[in-house]
Amino acid sequence: MRVTFQELFDLCRKVLDSCGLPDGCREDCAELITWSECVGYGGMKVLCEDIDRLKAREIHQIDYRDVTEELIEVEGAGFPDYVLAKISLDLVESQISYRPQTVHGVIRSSRPTALLCYEAVRIAKRGKGGLVHWKEGGESWWAFAFPGDAHPIVMSGEAVHDSLPACHHITEESYDYILQATTERKDLKKAVNSILDNETFDRLISYEEHEHVWNESRREGALVDEGQWKILSEEAKNVLVESSERSRLFGTGDQAR
Repeated sequence: MRVTFQELFDLCRKVLDSCGLPDGCREDCAELITWSECVGYGGMKVLCEDIDRLKAREIHQIDYRDVTEELIEVEGAGFPDYVLAKISLDLVESQISYRPQTVHGVIRSSRPTALLCYEAVRIAKRGKGGLVHWKEGGESWWAFAFPGDAHPIVMSGEAVHDSLPACHHITEESYDYILQATTERKDLKKAVNSILDNETFDRLISYEEHEHVWNESRREGALVDEGQWKILSEEAKNVLVESSERSRLFGTGDQAR
C-alpha cells in the first residue's frame, strides 16, 4: 500500500505518544522514522520492533555527563538510537553554543541502525556541519550533511576515518554510535569532497540516490508494508482511547464528569 508523508508522520507520532515519549521528542523521532521509511531504510519495521522497548523505559533513566568542552557521554538505558540521537543533539548544541568548536556526543547502551544517518541532516538544519558514525553488521558507517542539505551522504569503510580532519577523529574505544556537530564546516566539507573524489570508501549512498527515492515517494506515496502499518495503527488507537478518557474525566465532552 502507498501512503503520504503526512499520513506516515502522523501515525508514527501517535505511536510514539502511546509509548510515552514527551512533546518535541516524539515529533523529531517521527520525522526521522518517516524520512527513513520514505527513502528505503525501513523505519516502520524498526518502530514496530521498538514498541515494547519504548514502553518499558522512561526518559529520566537516560544519563549524561560533560567529559570535556568537546565531549559529552550519554548512557542510553537501552532506548532506541533515534530517541537518544534527539536528546544527544540537544546536549551537543547546548555545548557548542558557548564557543565555535567540534563537539562529540558519544552514545552507549543503545542499538544503532541506519536510521541514524538522518541525524546528520538534523545537525545541519541547526547551521552546523553534521557527522554521525556507527557500526552495523561489522561495517563502519558514516553520514555527513551540511546546512541546506535535505539528505545525507552515507558511506562505509575504515579509510573514511583516516581522511577526516583531526578534530573529527574518534578516540573512544567503547561506544554504540557517535554524532558530531562542528562550526568548522569548510574543513569537514573539503574532507568529504576529497573522500568522494578519491573514492576512499567501501560503499556509498549518495545525496542524489536519497533524493531520487525521496522524490518518488513524495510523488507516488511511500510504499509501506501493510502488516507493519496494521501493527502501528493498532498501537496508535491507544492514544485516541486515552484522549477520550481524559475528556470524559476532565470536562471536554458530553460524557464529562
